[in-house]
Amino acid sequence: MRSLSVLVLLVLSVLGWATFEAFRAKADLLEAQAALQEIKIALDQDDAVAVDRAIDHLADVAGSAADRTGGLLWSGITHLPLVGDDARGVRSASESLSVIADDGLSPLARSYDEFDHLTVDRRVDVDLVRELTPRLEASRDAFGRAVAIVDGLDSRGYAPSLRTIFDEYVSTIGTTHRTLEQAAAASSALPAVVGADGPRDYLFVFENNAEIRATGGLPGSWALIHAEDGLLTMTEQGSGSSFGERERPVLPLSPQERTLFGEQLGTYFLDANFTPDYPRAAALMAARWSEVQGGPTLDAVVSVDTVTLSYLLQGIGDIEVRDTEITATQVVTALLSSVYAIYAPEDQDEVYEDVAAEVLDAAKRDLVSPYNFMRAIYTSAQEGRLHIAPMRSELPAALLRGPVGGGLAQSTGRPRVDVTLNDATGSKMSFYLRHRVDVDAVGCADGAQQLTGTLDLTQEIPADQAADLPDYVTGAGRYGTTVGEQLLLIRLFAPAGGAFGQIVIDDEQIPRRYLQIVDIDGRPAVTVVVQLDGSTPSRLTWEMQAGAGDQGDVDVRVTPGLEPGTFNTVVPSAC
Repeated sequence: MRSLSVLVLLVLSVLGWATFEAFRAKADLLEAQAALQEIKIALDQDDAVAVDRAIDHLADVAGSAADRTGGLLWSGITHLPLVGDDARGVRSASESLSVIADDGLSPLARSYDEFDHLTVDRRVDVDLVRELTPRLEASRDAFGRAVAIVDGLDSRGYAPSLRTIFDEYVSTIGTTHRTLEQAAAASSALPAVVGADGPRDYLFVFENNAEIRATGGLPGSWALIHAEDGLLTMTEQGSGSSFGERERPVLPLSPQERTLFGEQLGTYFLDANFTPDYPRAAALMAARWSEVQGGPTLDAVVSVDTVTLSYLLQGIGDIEVRDTEITATQVVTALLSSVYAIYAPEDQDEVYEDVAAEVLDAAKRDLVSPYNFMRAIYTSAQEGRLHIAPMRSELPAALLRGPVGGGLAQSTGRPRVDVTLNDATGSKMSFYLRHRVDVDAVGCADGAQQLTGTLDLTQEIPADQAADLPDYVTGAGRYGTTVGEQLLLIRLFAPAGGAFGQIVIDDEQIPRRYLQIVDIDGRPAVTVVVQLDGSTPSRLTWEMQAGAGDQGDVDVRVTPGLEPGTFNTVVPSAC
C-alpha cells in the first residue's frame, strides 16, 4: 500500500512539474509573440536600434523555451495523459522558434541597415541587391523549416489558452514565410528588371478605382518606363482615352469572350480589363499601345491602382504636385474625388501624369522608409492591386505566383472562385461603391465541394445628393443610367469543372433561362446586372459546385475596392 502511495505521489509530482514547466514554456511562447510584434513595430517605425533589440529579445526567449522543452524528461512528458498533447505542441513550437531565432532573423538583421542604400545617384544599386538576395533566401529557407516543424499539428486538443497562442504563432510565421518567398523572388529578379543585363521597357498602367474594372479600375493613364543599368526613366506618358475605340478588336476574341465581355474588350483600351485574366488584359493593352505608339518592344505590362500609390507613399514620403501636398492618407480621395471637383476634364489627365512622374522621381531619391516601400509592393501584390505580365523577357515564375500574375486559375486541386465588378455607368461613381464577398464550403458530395456565396453592394451616397456631383462623376446619364445611380456588371466565375446552382438578387431568384453561362477555359462564368441608387444595399447570392477531385481549400479572388486591405480569402475545404 505504501509503495502504491509513493507511486501515486511520484506521478502527481511529475504531472505537477510538467504542468508548471508547460505553463512557463507557454509564457515563453507568449513573450515570443510579443517580441515578433516588437520587430514589426520597429520595422514600421524604421528604427534600426529597436529592430536589433527586439531580435535579441526574441533570441533570449527562444533559448529559454528550448531549454525548458529539450531533453529526455520533456520527451517523456509528451507521452503522459492530460498534458502530453500540449507538451508536444509546446516542444514543436519551441523548436520552430529556435530555428527562426538562430537562422531566420540574423540574415535580415544584417541586411536591414543596407536597405537605406538601395539607390545611389538615383540608380538601383544592383551589386547591393545581389548581395542581399542570398540573405533573403537564407531567411526564407529558415522560416520554411520553422513552418514545417509545426505544419500539420492539430491544436484542437490543446488547452484553450495554449491553442490560441499556438495558432497565432503558426499564422504569424506562415505569413512571414510567404512574404519572404516573394521578397527573395523579387530581389533575385530585380537586377534584370532594372536593366542590369540589358535595357528593358515597361508599359505602366495606372488603374482608376473610381471607375471599377475586374482587375481594380479603369486603365486611365499610362507611362513608358525605360530601365538600363539600374536607372529608371519615364520616357512617355499618356491617357487611356487617347487610344479611342477601334472598329475591330486589336486581337482576335474568342466567341466566349465576345459573349461574356462584349466586343469592347478588344476595341477599347479602357475596357481591356473587363476580364480578370490579367495576362489577357495586358496583351490587349500592349497590342493597342504598340499599334498607336509604335516602339519600343515592350518587355512587360505592369498595372497598379490608386490604393497602391497610398501604400507606396508610406515608404516614399509626401509628394508635391501643382503646389499641393499629397500624403499617403489622402491620395485616394485627392485622385479619385477631389480632382474632379477642382479640374476640368481636359486637365485631369495631366494631373495624373504629374503625380506618376513625381512618384517615380521621389522613389529614386532617398526613401523615408525602405521597409515600408518594399512592404507596399508586397501588400499590393497580395491584394491583387499590382499585376505584372511579361510580354517578351522571362521573369522568374516565383515572382508571378499568386495574385500578382493575375491569371484565371484552372484545376490545381484547390477550387478557385472569382467575383469581379465592372462599372457600366460610364462614370466615376465607384468612389462611393463598397462591396463585400463571403464564400462558404457547405458540403462535399462524390468528391466535389458545394459552395455558397454572397456579394453585398452599397452606394454610400444617396442618388439625390449624387445628382449634384459633376457630370464627369455621375456620367450624366449618357449610357441610360439615372443620374446619381450606378450600374454594375457582376461576373461570377465558378471553379474549373464546376457548375452554377441558383443565383438570387435581392431575394428574387434569377430564372435559369436568363442566365447566359459561358465556359471560359473550363470555368463556367455568368454576368449579373445590378443597379444601385444609394437608398438600400443590394445582395447577390449564389450556389456553386467545384470540380470533382478539387478537394483542397477554396481560393476566393475579388476585385479590389478603394478601401485598403485585401478582398481575397481562403475558405476551408468541406471535403
